[in-house]
Amino acid sequence: MDSADYYYHKSLNKFIEIDALVEEGKVNHHLAIIQSYRGNFDKAHEIVDLNLEFFTNEVLDSTMLLRFYSMQAGIHINQTNYKAGIESALKSLELAEKLKNKVRKAHALKDLADLYHYTGNEEQAIKYEKEALAIYEEMNDKIFIANILNDLGNTHYGLGRYQEALEYLERSLPISEEIEAKSLIAITCSNIGKTLVILGHIDQGIVYFERSLQISRHVTKIPRNEVWALKHLGDAYNKLNQPHKALPFLNRAVPIAHSIGIQDDLYGSLQKRSISYELLGNLSYAFKDFKRFEAVKDTVYNIEKTKEIERLTMVFETKKKRTAISPSRK
Repeated sequence: MDSADYYYHKSLNKFIEIDALVEEGKVNHHLAIIQSYRGNFDKAHEIVDLNLEFFTNEVLDSTMLLRFYSMQAGIHINQTNYKAGIESALKSLELAEKLKNKVRKAHALKDLADLYHYTGNEEQAIKYEKEALAIYEEMNDKIFIANILNDLGNTHYGLGRYQEALEYLERSLPISEEIEAKSLIAITCSNIGKTLVILGHIDQGIVYFERSLQISRHVTKIPRNEVWALKHLGDAYNKLNQPHKALPFLNRAVPIAHSIGIQDDLYGSLQKRSISYELLGNLSYAFKDFKRFEAVKDTVYNIEKTKEIERLTMVFETKKKRTAISPSRK
């Protein structure tokens, strides 16, 4: 990732010299992605916001706006700022439909699915995921086919449909392996692992978590993926009543989650570490982590966020229907 950052900055300086504004925007989009992967969300926001302003007010370019609205939605999702995320995703979807840009429409649908997944409306998430999957399959876009299959696994997991979840995830993994999408391999391995654990195959799940951790720490070096593997390893060893093995993983997960500012990962890591301390008989430390994860939980999710997402989506759908009807009225 460091070498990519170096060469993108080198390209950016060259495009600035020759006043290639669209190419400059494309490079900035990739730089924002790199900052987001690193967990530097404020820096990613800064890049995105500057480019949204530029391509709205200085050089109107709808295609570039699509890129940055989608990127903005993704950053908001990572920061659990779901109200802002839905606004960005709906702007992206509306613009993609206006431009008849199928790929960007699919990306916006995926963002909307993520938002519904994270706020507990799994059925609505599945609806958007399947709509996006149909587009990606039509375009034969393997990276996003694998991505959406992974997401479908996650949403079915959220509904308690664990066998269906495993089937989607096991369809996703070989596609990711075929195209060597290392980050997605790590994510899907974590998701397969947690599904196997809840199905009672804890030892098999641990094998997948360890593979995910190896990739996340030594290959992609993406902190959030590392946190996922660490907290799931901790959870698995807690379930095996081996908290002495769980605790080292969770002690690494908590500070990483805190440093990158992703509240739901911090919540999950603290919750699992509290269980480890309780199993070890260290009730004082267990209670401290319990109080911390309860405080974090309140910032991660509340019913008002879900209501606001549903309201904004309804406004968008109503507007779309009116637009479709209006020509017949003339």
